[in-house]
Amino acid sequence: MKPKYQKIAVPLRHEIKLQTIMNIKSIITAAMALPVWWGTYPQVMFTFFKKHANDLKGKTVIPFTTHEGSGLANCVDDVKAAFPGANVQKGFCIYGHEVRTEKGKVEKWINGLKK
Repeated sequence: MKPKYQKIAVPLRHEIKLQTIMNIKSIITAAMALPVWWGTYPQVMFTFFKKHANDLKGKTVIPFTTHEGSGLANCVDDVKAAFPGANVQKGFCIYGHEVRTEKGKVEKWINGLKK
């Protein structure tokens, strides 16, 4: 994380209230699908990451993002750091403005995951 950004963003990490849909430890694959903000995931997600850091050991984690120019930025490295012991896959990114028109890019990526 860039130092200037860290000084601004880290104090803004708030607890997030999540409804428990299922036991996170029971999942096999977790897809981290979020936008990129200032070179990584939104700061509120780091609260979630910290809370569940040990819950994804041995699980597959697939980061993917929407962005408007930064690509995956630091997202893959941040997920690897947040979930030690998880099998973090190669990430995928797509421009936010392409989400509605570039279905083929997403399908190609998903089909590549199945191999």
